[in-house]
Amino acid sequence: MKKIRIHIVPHAHWDKEWYFTKQDSDLLLNGNLEKLNKAIKSNENFKNFTYDGQSSIIDDFKIFNGNENELATNIKNNKIILGPWYSQPDLFNTTSEAIVRNLLIGTNMAESFGSSMRNAYVPDSFGQSSQMPQIYKLAELDNMIYWRGITKEKMQNSVLHYWEGLDGTKIKSYNFLKGYWIMGSFFPYLELNQNNAADYAKKFSKDFGKTLGELKKFNPHSPNNLLLPLGGDQAPVNEYIDIFLAELNKIDNEHDWYWSSYDEYFEAIENITEIPTVKGELKSPENSRIHKTIGSQRVDIKQLAKEVDNLIFEQLEPLAVYFEQIGGAYPKEIINKILKSALISHAHDSLGGCNTDATNKDVIARLNWAKQWAQSQITKIFKSITNNSKVNELILFNPNPKKIKTDMEMTIFTKTQDFEISCGTKKIEKIILENTFINPNLEINTGTNGESQEAINGYWKTKILLLESKFEGLQAKKLFIKELNNKVVNVDWKNKNTWENQKWKITITTDGEINLFDKIKNINFEKQMVLQAQRDMGDSYDFSPETIENFIINDLINSKSKIKEFDKHCEIIIENNYSIKNGKDQKILIKIFISQENLINFKVTINNKNENIKWRILFDSQIYDSQFSFANQAYGVEKRPVVLKENEFWNEKGWNEKPIEIETNESFVYLKNDVYQFGLITRGTNEYQIIGKQFNIIALTLFRSVSLLGRNNLLWRPGRASGTSDYLIETEDSKLLKEINFEFDLFVENISNSVWNLAQNKLAKPIYYQKQNLNLYSNRFERFLISDLGDIREIELANLLTIENQNLIVKAIKKHESKNQIILRIFNSSDKKEALQTKGAFKIKEEVNLLERKNCKPNLVFKSYEIKTFIIDRG
Repeated sequence: MKKIRIHIVPHAHWDKEWYFTKQDSDLLLNGNLEKLNKAIKSNENFKNFTYDGQSSIIDDFKIFNGNENELATNIKNNKIILGPWYSQPDLFNTTSEAIVRNLLIGTNMAESFGSSMRNAYVPDSFGQSSQMPQIYKLAELDNMIYWRGITKEKMQNSVLHYWEGLDGTKIKSYNFLKGYWIMGSFFPYLELNQNNAADYAKKFSKDFGKTLGELKKFNPHSPNNLLLPLGGDQAPVNEYIDIFLAELNKIDNEHDWYWSSYDEYFEAIENITEIPTVKGELKSPENSRIHKTIGSQRVDIKQLAKEVDNLIFEQLEPLAVYFEQIGGAYPKEIINKILKSALISHAHDSLGGCNTDATNKDVIARLNWAKQWAQSQITKIFKSITNNSKVNELILFNPNPKKIKTDMEMTIFTKTQDFEISCGTKKIEKIILENTFINPNLEINTGTNGESQEAINGYWKTKILLLESKFEGLQAKKLFIKELNNKVVNVDWKNKNTWENQKWKITITTDGEINLFDKIKNINFEKQMVLQAQRDMGDSYDFSPETIENFIINDLINSKSKIKEFDKHCEIIIENNYSIKNGKDQKILIKIFISQENLINFKVTINNKNENIKWRILFDSQIYDSQFSFANQAYGVEKRPVVLKENEFWNEKGWNEKPIEIETNESFVYLKNDVYQFGLITRGTNEYQIIGKQFNIIALTLFRSVSLLGRNNLLWRPGRASGTSDYLIETEDSKLLKEINFEFDLFVENISNSVWNLAQNKLAKPIYYQKQNLNLYSNRFERFLISDLGDIREIELANLLTIENQNLIVKAIKKHESKNQIILRIFNSSDKKEALQTKGAFKIKEEVNLLERKNCKPNLVFKSYEIKTFIIDRG
């Protein structure tokens, strides 16, 4: 009897787009699935085929083929294996909740067709963050299969091991040491038939013997069961796999070449528990490339993706939950359609931006569809809510179930230049930031309501800051705008270089930088906002310096600045002009807004003039000899060394790329000491490095400009080009020769304060809607009349749900996928136990998992970094 069973799993790794477009792969998929269906129908020994763990394959197939019955039968019978993902995501450049929805939608779709893979399948994502074991387990996935991100030393030379996450959750894991394609690279996909199977089996046995021996060497804890994927990128279907394996078994007396599945493999090793444990992020590029600097590639795509996520999770869904509470209909199908459009673009190549120009245009188009649908749905809900309201009513809504006090920036339209805003009899303080008269010069305005002349005499567009708006959680407020016949005296810009309030003193230097003095903490933060450019000789996967020295190539030519002073607030504009070595001069505009808060807001605009360049902006924390940085990823905070010892020997030991200490973040990064935390809250700017002789400086990457999809022999990534190595593909659009805008906030927080909470209050900030008829183009969908209003009751002003604990962060409030219930998802952002306390109309009823099932009695005490999902309802 043969001692070693080799579990062969036929599969295709299905990159939807890359150096080809999704339109290309959809056509290929249609043919491949039709052939697969025929192979299954004609050959009772054709056991199964795994389509990359992606349920979106179903939607892609339906583009050209309306007959899904045969596909559904084969999925139900586990002949075609899909799920648990909707698309294979980039796990470092997407957002926490998007990862969960990818699994939720993917699993539900596969199960609706009969069956979903029961293992977390991650064959090609460029690494994974340390909360993924918990996320997988909460999505009913007990095992994981992956390739990238691990070292042989870390996995103790065992492809089979446990991976322990940030919260202590363990998941049994199998590593594709040599990739998901290793057997496929020896397999004769198109040549193999029933007549030549014996010959090809002999050839394969001879050619693959050395590789098989290496794989067995790294499988010491399960020597009788070895997992071997048979497939590759866009791998075609071969209907003679069973004959090929039979021929292998005839000539191999040691191994049982067994047609298996990933689920069946883990069933076979279920009782093997004495295996090593791996901890922390999977982000090391020893055995495979991780592309550590892909976080700054096509930053315009990454910004847009996070903007869409924010619109869905932090605005639309909470607003829709509130809307339903006052008689409206929750648009569940519309939201899921929006989500699918976004999630398709979260795939690791798509979101990575490491594609041809044509493909990246498609990614942006899909994200823009999702953005437009989300914006339109938000406006539609607000229009429905205010259907019976008077003109100039102003509705504010806090989508965050947290009590907050914040300044709200908004644009107001009025017939008169001056106006006041009140809540009942109380006047609300405001600052006028910009005041513009709009004269459309229209005699007739034609629309759905016929011809009108409301704006014939012009109107005022005013950008204001509504000061210190206070909200309970999930609360709406109704304000009123009263137009006044007064002339507004706008605040003038001043040519000065200092300003201060009770919290901050800011000084603009002649170098176009700023010095900050924190009056409360009595700390001088000098030389902030230093802009640096470096030559980028990399490609769409990785930054690569031109030389080992990695020289700075920009010099300041001149700097201009001006200040607009308010009582406790200040707006600053700095315009720096730089010369670029062997390049064109570059102008950079920085807008700074300072208030009484601990946050200072920065907006940076660059109309990029140079290609093959990287720009970053530096902030000095005054925290010296830092050993670790802290950045959020996927429901957690990653504690990362600022120096990696592996950089001393990576090249001589043959690693695939340099494990440079350039890291990713979801929405914040900071350094800390025993007194304070200093960092940045970002908006789609995903990459940073801790630099300086004493590792005191946060260098936030703004963007990279590159001219090729892949390039051979990079300084930090020797060898073949990533993507396509046989042909260099130029990417004109990836040069980003256009205007790019960035926004982030600098914070200095007490050591006891939650940075996650601070960032979440910025991401889930209150939204507003003015009922007006002066500018019907101010919001998407504004101009339309709405017939499906529903039975809308009076606007409810009560607190629906407020969570007291600052360390408990809400990342989702939405409708249940299949029941008439409301889902609330919270996670503990601290390393200590935390208790959930709430007030408001909503009460916690049950606890469920990430798939919104396995209901149980709620436990309101959170372990460190624990994620919990609840069903809530009115008490």
